[in-house]
Amino acid sequence: LAREEMRKQELRQRVRVADNEVMEAFRRIMAARQKKRTPTKKEKDQAWKALKERESILKLLDG
Repeated sequence: LAREEMRKQELRQRVRVADNEVMEAFRRIMAARQKKRTPTKKEKDQAWKALKERESILKLLDG
């Protein structure tokens, strides 16, 4: 039981880190749009990667 709780806490920590990555990528894209330029492929890819990683961690946490 304690191991399971430790695993869940670790996953929650990873979700918090992933949330921060998603927010940072979103901020970069919004900054690019404010400067009236399209986000670069690298910026878009980073945002998608962060989102997918967050979703996979949440699936592990729920499952």
